[in-house]
Amino acid sequence: MNPNITKIIDQYLSGELPHEDRLTFEEKMASNEELKSEVALQQSIQEGAKRLSDRTVVTKARKQYHLNKLLKWGTISLSSLAIIAATAFWIFNSSNSEKKPDEQPTQEFIALIEDKAPINDLDVQYFLIGEEGAIKLSENGVLISVPKHAFLKNGKPYEGPLTIQFQEAMYSDEIVKSGLSTMSGDKLLETQGMFGLTAYSPDGKQLELNPKVGVYLQVPVEEYKDGMQLFDGVKDKNGNIDWQNPKPLTKIPVSVNMSDLDFYPEKYEPYLDFIKWKKDKKSRDSLYLSFEDWGWKEIYDYANNINLGISEVHWLPQRKLTVAENKYLYSNNPPIDNNLNMDEAMRLADWKENPNYSDFDFMNDNFISDTLPQYDSAMESDMASAFIRPSKVLGFWKNKFNNTNLATRDFEKRMRAIHNTCSEAVLKKYTNQLKKEISEIDKEVVAMGFSEFEQFALENVGKVEISNVHAEQLQTFYANSIAALKIEAQQASDKERKKRQKHDKETSDARYKEAQRTTNRNTIALNEEFNFNMESVKKQIGPSIGFTLTHGAGTIVNIDKYVMDATISRSSTTITDPFTSKTAEIVYNDFSFEVPNPNKYIKLFAYVFPDKLNSYQRIDQKNGKFNYPLNDGLIYDFCVVGVTENGYEYFQKQTIKSGKFGSITLKKISENEMEASIRQMNGKRTSKPISIKEEIKWLIKEQKDYVEQKRRAEMKKFRENVSRSISICLCLK
Repeated sequence: MNPNITKIIDQYLSGELPHEDRLTFEEKMASNEELKSEVALQQSIQEGAKRLSDRTVVTKARKQYHLNKLLKWGTISLSSLAIIAATAFWIFNSSNSEKKPDEQPTQEFIALIEDKAPINDLDVQYFLIGEEGAIKLSENGVLISVPKHAFLKNGKPYEGPLTIQFQEAMYSDEIVKSGLSTMSGDKLLETQGMFGLTAYSPDGKQLELNPKVGVYLQVPVEEYKDGMQLFDGVKDKNGNIDWQNPKPLTKIPVSVNMSDLDFYPEKYEPYLDFIKWKKDKKSRDSLYLSFEDWGWKEIYDYANNINLGISEVHWLPQRKLTVAENKYLYSNNPPIDNNLNMDEAMRLADWKENPNYSDFDFMNDNFISDTLPQYDSAMESDMASAFIRPSKVLGFWKNKFNNTNLATRDFEKRMRAIHNTCSEAVLKKYTNQLKKEISEIDKEVVAMGFSEFEQFALENVGKVEISNVHAEQLQTFYANSIAALKIEAQQASDKERKKRQKHDKETSDARYKEAQRTTNRNTIALNEEFNFNMESVKKQIGPSIGFTLTHGAGTIVNIDKYVMDATISRSSTTITDPFTSKTAEIVYNDFSFEVPNPNKYIKLFAYVFPDKLNSYQRIDQKNGKFNYPLNDGLIYDFCVVGVTENGYEYFQKQTIKSGKFGSITLKKISENEMEASIRQMNGKRTSKPISIKEEIKWLIKEQKDYVEQKRRAEMKKFRENVSRSISICLCLK
């Protein structure tokens, strides 16, 4: 069958075809018997596969059927007739595709062997198997894996193609209709199905099952029950079947490539997918490993440094309301008493007369200081049992562990539960006992007090056979991997810590130097402008420098005091000489403007560059408003710099003496353009302008620090969320 047709059939059965395409397909199917048969076959596969425990397996089962991949299995011997009770098994580990044989043997061949079917009055299914082996799916969803050399002919492994004659009675009506009994001697058995399987070579000779290879069957059951066994069906002289030789059902763990397995905590990848984080395993492994040292210190810092909303606290007492609490909360109309909910707990946290008030201490304002112990490095040892450290998981999640118990779907399923135990001792049971059957380890974990593993133990999963030498080598490799991963995690942590320390030191140094530079610049600017104003006064009054003026009763004030006051206050002043009546004026003109939305900026400053002074001035804003009177004796250039998270916005104007500019608009500018413009205005005005290089470097540093601090805050929040997704158990002991 054309793969494209197979895909369309799959879409048709899944209800994924658009309405018009569906009608067209049904018209073609009505006139095409081959297409109709293929649809019926795929439909039976789907219906049988629905009883499997995992939808992923169902999808893969259909694909495997149509691709006819060769499947490699562990050994299991089956008689030609058996009553079975088995759970759904994982079966996928394929390689080496083969050419698909015809679906059915010829009618002549069927006539040759049909009377040999072991169960009377029961429909027979036939499957052609190529010499390389194949996997088939019965009408009732039994998956039959026939590897190469699964059968013997004349005592030797059979090499050629063969035909499987298969019968199944999975339901009570089929069992009754076929006259099958469920008796084992004088005991009545409870059955979940019977099947018979016989193999024939093309010449009609019945083949024997090869006990060294075997055929693997996966059988869907409605419910797995403890004590289920596999029985051989033996016919007596009257043709009745007696079920003998019961054998415990052992599920063979099928090896899967490690790269196809997922050992992360259950919520880890779904959360990363939800936030659309990096998809590649290398990045996700690295992030996961970064939580290697998560411990008491992080818990302590987390609780102290974030706003711990009540909805984020997960230590809600898991109990029902007491009679007194019910009366307090609901008077005479209590609800059906389920476990405490968050609303009830919050209200009870305020009821200090509650005899069980201590249950709710964590809800009070003093929760952090009263409940959390002081961090001590010794607490790190307590964290060993608080969650499964990533190195313990990534240490075995390597191709080196292919073809072991760990590289199976069965262990993948258990690993999810192991994460929830928060116990590395449980994980160690599985990683340190690679030669032991998985079900035996399950029982050991149950004995440790983890009753949730009882269901695993009931599955009776066996082991992947490996040699003692190989097991020992893997244990050594695992230990070395963990040690290497711990070093890797520590190195990554140290690298990040040193990077932050370096950035913080550089930022701190830049701010210290900026504070000193600002103080020096303001002092120089004030003195320069004072001297400029004194020179102006001297020219206006004449050679009377140093004279004193008497104001009031005996008060003598030097003229430089008035000049300094005017310079500091940047206000116009008139000085009159009482002896000559000459006057001198110091004039300051209004200069103001406003920048809309000032809160969008990390830093917002204006710089003014007077033409006759070496110094420049940086002007601070108040709610986006700037007001800085300009000396009438000077000509200014000015610019405005807005530092944003994404860079810089800028405005400049040259050659002004005054002005009320109102609202001005800053425009985005590159760092290089901003620096060039400011340097140009600073450098053109005098022969010895104060360097503005360090000022610009400081502005750039502040912008980068804001970005860095935002990155840290986002990373902190991100890691807090991820920490929840990896099920870290915050065990406050």
